[in-house]
This record gives sequence, structure tokens and C-alpha cells, in this order.
Amino acid sequence: MASHQDHKKELSDFDELLDGNFAKLFPGEEGLSDIPLVENKLKNAVGDIARLANEAKGMAVFMKEGESQSAKTRAKVRGSIAQTLWKMGRADRVEKKLYVDLISSGYAAVSVFYNKKSEYPQFLRLNPRFCYPDVVNGELQTILYVEVMKERQAARTWPDIGLDADPGKDGEVLVTMYFDEMYVTQAVCRTDSKKHKTVKNLSIVSQWEHKLGCVPVAFVQLDDASDKFHGLFYQLGGPMMVRNKVVRLLVDYLESMAHAPFEEKNVVNHTEEPGPLTVYHHDPNAPESFIRRVAPAAPAGSVFGLLQYMDTQESAEAIQPPARVGVVSQSIASGSFVASTQGTLSSVVKDLQEKLADLRHQATCTALAIDEKYLNFEKPLYQAVGNKTTYTPKDDING
Repeated sequence: MASHQDHKKELSDFDELLDGNFAKLFPGEEGLSDIPLVENKLKNAVGDIARLANEAKGMAVFMKEGESQSAKTRAKVRGSIAQTLWKMGRADRVEKKLYVDLISSGYAAVSVFYNKKSEYPQFLRLNPRFCYPDVVNGELQTILYVEVMKERQAARTWPDIGLDADPGKDGEVLVTMYFDEMYVTQAVCRTDSKKHKTVKNLSIVSQWEHKLGCVPVAFVQLDDASDKFHGLFYQLGGPMMVRNKVVRLLVDYLESMAHAPFEEKNVVNHTEEPGPLTVYHHDPNAPESFIRRVAPAAPAGSVFGLLQYMDTQESAEAIQPPARVGVVSQSIASGSFVASTQGTLSSVVKDLQEKLADLRHQATCTALAIDEKYLNFEKPLYQAVGNKTTYTPKDDING
């Protein structure tokens, strides 16, 4: 459980950093502003890498059972069925979010189920912030999902368990789901406090003995030397905080220059406020007279070198080569040169796409099993194969 707690703390810090809450994330650091004064490279990197990885769309390809024309057709039909399940299960709408999950938390999870609202199996993205997976050698054994929901929302979803549906109330409940190789169990718990530590009562709202022989959750994680769950940017906070702090202090320095105190010597009307019509009169009998601002000490030149160094460190940690924002050292460059400026970004994107391909493979296999076992009736294909526009799971999937 300690590792899960550490991971949840890491995700909480990620969310604070994504929102630019430096002062909240580093409460002991002085000189931090409430909002970032530099570009938020975490936000930019997450969006950029997720968009880049999501540009390539995958497609399921099935092995042929032989070289005959009918074997080729059956393979194409199964590919079309897999594409149909992915589309009709609305999984394609959360693909980019799954990339964000991999980037931010180090893993992504999608549960597969069916209900009376659709003819096809459905996919549900499980937010890593609420997941507690048990993983051995990269294989998911069980996963617990615990999410906070407004009581009025839960009352409308499950009207038979006695929850308060009053829209004026702001009570909350815990919605839990547990997945293993035999059952999927969903429960709703009331709590006595907003910290959700004391369970008041618990209601089992559904239990499904799926008999699929596997956990009906597709799960992949990023490779890590310690086998812990880590996002791509879990060490980016330090460099971002330092650069933001340096810029904050430079802004304070410029403000101190603009509002530096005055000093005067032998000025007759030195008490008058400065302004466009103010004229200061120097004592003609004094050997020396002046009025001026006391300039603050100039910042050391190394400050600007530190800013450039921290910018480089942030870009490296965020896997954002300068070329991603249009900074190229040559005015004329070949295509291969531009590709080489992407550095490790291309490798990271390829790795993320391979992970999502694995996730989709797992989810598709589970969806095919559910379709064949629980939804065995004729239904339309998303894309026709020749004259075939519908399919029947047991006949066309056939294990």
C-alpha cells in the first residue's frame, strides 16, 4: 500500500504542477509566485507528446487460417469486427486520454463490460488517480477502483439503495469497483466525513461472474528500472520551480528599479512628490546638491546563465527538443536533419504507441470474448467486407 500512496502523491504533485501551483507545491520556498511566470513545459510537453502519439491510428489485423479466399475473407471480417467493437464501444474517443494517462501516471487501464444500453461491449477508461492495481511481472492480477461521487449523482444512477437525490445537498459517496479473474463487483459506500475515512454503510450495486478466464481490464505500464509506477515527468518539478523562482526574483528586481527610493542633498523643496510638473530647486549656496533614485545592485551575470541552463534542463527532462517550438540552428536544413533534431522524442512516442497497441490488443481480445459469450446475435459491422454488412459473434469470431 505504501507504493500506491507514493504513486498517488506523485500524481497529486503532477496535477499541481500542471496547474502551475508552484507556491502550493513548494510551500517552503520563498520568492515563488502564485502563477507561473514562465511557460509551463509540463503542460506543453504532455499535450504535445499525446497529440503526436495519437496521430497514428492502429488497426487490428487477424492471422489467416489458410491461403484460401474464404480464409482471407474471414480474417478481414474479424478485423472489421474488432474495429466495430472499438468504435461502437467509444474507445476511440479516449485514446488520447490513455496516452495522457501513460505520460502522467506510468500506466493506463481500460475495463471491458456490457450492458443493456448497447448491442456491443463497452470500454471504460479507469483514471489512474483512483486505481490500485496488483501487478506481477507486468501482468494484472486484480485492480481496485475507488472514486468519489456526489450523493445526488449516485442516487440517480442507483435509485434503489436509499441515497439522497436532493439537488441542494452536497454529500458525497465512494464508488468502488473490484476486478479479478472471476468477478467484477461494484459497491457504493456512504461516509461520515469529507475525508472518506469512516464508512457509514455499504451497498453492493452489481456483481458479475464473467467466466472469461482473465481480468476484464486491459492494463499496460511504462518500463521502469525499479518496477514502480512513474510517469514520464515525475522529476520535472525541481527545474521548473528553480527557473520560475529566478524569474520571479528578476521581476522583483525590475520593480525595485522602477520604485527605488530617492536620496537628496541640499534640495530646497525635496518634500514635494515627484511628477511631470514638479521642479526641484537646488540650494545655490551649497557646494554640492543632487536628487536621485538609489539604484539597486545589478544582478550577477551568472543569473542569466543559470536561466539558460535551467531552460535546457527542463527541455531535456520534458523531452521537448528546441525544434518542437521552431528553434532550429540552421536556416536551411534537409529533412533528415530536421528529423534528427527531434532527439529522444521520436523514441518516446514510438514506445507510447507500442504500449497503447498492447492495451488495445488486450481490450479487443476481452471484448471479442464478451461479444461471443454474452451478446451472440446478429448486428451491423462498422465497415462492410464485400457484401457482408452484419456479423454474428459465435459464427464469425469463432473463438
